[in-house]
Amino acid sequence: MKKIITLLILYSAGLFAQNETDCPFQAQKYVPYDGEFTSNTSYLPVYYSQLLQNNSNYDRPVSHLTNPAVASCFYKTSIHNHDSILKPFVFVEGISFEKRGINNNLYTMASYFRQDWYPSPPPDEPECIASFNSAPLHLNDNVGYSTFNWATLVTGIDAEGYQVGDPLKVEKSPELLNQLCCAGYDICFVDFMSGEAYIESNGEALYSILVQLHQKLVDNNSNEKMVVCGASMGGLVARYAINKLEAEGHTDWVEKFISFDAPQMGANIPLGLQYTLKHLKGLSNEIEDKYTKLVCPSASQLVNYSCLETNLISPITFTTPSPSIERAALLNNPYMGWPQHCTKISISNGSRLGLTQSDNHQVGEKVLDIDGLIDLDIYSLPLNDNNYKKVFDFDPPYCVTSLLSAMPLGAITQQSIRVKNTMALDLAPGSFRTDLVDIRNQLPSIVNSVFGQALGICNLGWIDNAINSDRLCFIPFWSSIGAVNYEVLMKANSAVATAVSTAIFDGDSKFVDPSHTVSYFDVVYAPTSNQSHVEITYENIDWVMHELTGMPETIIHQNKFLLSNTYKASNFITAGNNIFNDPDCNQTQNGNGVGPIGNIGSFSPCGDVVVLNNNNVFYKAGGYISLEPGFYTQDGALFEAEIINISNCYSNGRMAPTTNETVINTNNSVFESVKKEPIKSINSFIENSIQLFPNPANNIFDISSSETIESIAISSLIGTNISSTMVNEKNFRISTSDLANGIYLVNIKTPTKTAIKKVVVRHE
Repeated sequence: MKKIITLLILYSAGLFAQNETDCPFQAQKYVPYDGEFTSNTSYLPVYYSQLLQNNSNYDRPVSHLTNPAVASCFYKTSIHNHDSILKPFVFVEGISFEKRGINNNLYTMASYFRQDWYPSPPPDEPECIASFNSAPLHLNDNVGYSTFNWATLVTGIDAEGYQVGDPLKVEKSPELLNQLCCAGYDICFVDFMSGEAYIESNGEALYSILVQLHQKLVDNNSNEKMVVCGASMGGLVARYAINKLEAEGHTDWVEKFISFDAPQMGANIPLGLQYTLKHLKGLSNEIEDKYTKLVCPSASQLVNYSCLETNLISPITFTTPSPSIERAALLNNPYMGWPQHCTKISISNGSRLGLTQSDNHQVGEKVLDIDGLIDLDIYSLPLNDNNYKKVFDFDPPYCVTSLLSAMPLGAITQQSIRVKNTMALDLAPGSFRTDLVDIRNQLPSIVNSVFGQALGICNLGWIDNAINSDRLCFIPFWSSIGAVNYEVLMKANSAVATAVSTAIFDGDSKFVDPSHTVSYFDVVYAPTSNQSHVEITYENIDWVMHELTGMPETIIHQNKFLLSNTYKASNFITAGNNIFNDPDCNQTQNGNGVGPIGNIGSFSPCGDVVVLNNNNVFYKAGGYISLEPGFYTQDGALFEAEIINISNCYSNGRMAPTTNETVINTNNSVFESVKKEPIKSINSFIENSIQLFPNPANNIFDISSSETIESIAISSLIGTNISSTMVNEKNFRISTSDLANGIYLVNIKTPTKTAIKKVVVRHE
């Protein structure tokens, strides 16, 4: 006898009312931390002082060499853990530049969101005002040392970025924190006193933090392991600290290492931009400050090519670019290998499809062309060959030359830099920053403020003849995923590199590489298009949660024979041949009235799903399970469908498991179905009375109901609310122009029922 144990089509009647106490994180809302502790190390890699003294051309500010790294860990415990750290998710910040001096760079929540405006943020920055006003009792909380701090993480607002016009894309970080909280993780944020310090120094500080966290787990009788997620430079700092733990025998302390768009194989700041700052740093204090940040210890350890060792005495300089001597020393450090006793996961913001950074430029072409007050040209890095090509050219007009040579911060003269044998990094696939356009926008005011009225005699204006790009590559895709043959791929023809990335992902956003034939990571995720550096998206939030919970958000089965297995999804599972409402999939194909399945040899291309005989299949989901027509179980098969008990803490707009729906066939029921007859949805009458078409949808889709539709809400697969519309009609048309390609949930409410349908948006 065929046994079927079911809980079928358990739809939520509405959105779960978010409990603010249970789910504290939301956009623009400050959430205070529960506690803070500081690293107890004063490590300083003094060997760099000798290295630099032996290189007379090295242009390193001495002040960077004397500050040991310090880190603080701010933490918020999960609602499940009763104010004790039992399950740490450790978020490690990347490189950051202090707005204040190294000895006075602590931010309070109020000072961070004010950004020197008093008594409150300016009225044209509502995001900062909302965050500032969200917790008036916590205005004096110390939130960290730098412009990425606890307040940035929990509110999703980069207040410093709003001031300078280039905010980090972290608006969705509260959504990530909410999901981590609901999964039982304690949020631990590691902030370095100096993100500019050497990576080894901050690595030692993080090591100290991890040792203290482990001791808290021991004290709290927790057997959980830590998850360490390093963003940008934090990915290399985390790699160092985890390797040191493993080298000391602590191989079971860290369960997962997540590298979030980290330059594991090197970062890229265009050489032309580096030489612009180096050559023009005497022009103003603003450019001097930018150059100081460019050549700070951690930045010089990250970039593949550095301007530090190039002497600009001659008007034309020929050079073969190389890493800094500090980067070479870092890579030789024994703790900069790859951890061996934890799962290594890479999440990239660079395109897995090999999409280049700019449609306007080709490799080696001019990307900045300024004439008039100054004549400045910047070129992208050329192809790998033995021919010298320009990357920087500064040739000021004659009437300006005497003014430049008299600059108080140093003489500025004609200069041109030619390079050869480089990786074509600037336009490669990868995450981007807006540095080049920022410089282009800031130079006019700097030049005018320096020269004043003296330029009137030159009768020159400011002319930009370039098609600017704000998307020059910062973290190359192949670097962020730790490519084993990084330089080979970066120097190869772009078609070759694209073919490799296309093959390894094979149409998915993920590839697994336990043998490390392509990547030093075990698991790699990447989006289709290049994104802003360390941009937090709903997609990469889903990737993180899948790796941590072991469950995908959703499972969709079509055209599949199910062998013995358990399928778990934290949201929903859908199976059958009309998931996408294709009417042809409901037609019998063999004329014998037993449905389109017929026999195994005539498996339907419409997507029938069959539980084979003598197999045991279990569906377990946190939200609902939908078995559409075209789902079959053979004689002798055992099938169970169960709504599992997961935490009743959900992010904004997320659907919670139903608690009061009428259930037909509880999970204790056993019954025999008719041989080879499809299992029908217990809510099939809802499916028949509410139709959504076409599906997939291009520009529009229509919803038709036998009853008046009261409201329609569209959400992402992870439950994020996108739009809500009051209708009061039986037929309604929805435009998809504002929806990206993907799968969405459509919640349709009538006076007597609520139906949730899935729509695939596929723009042609």
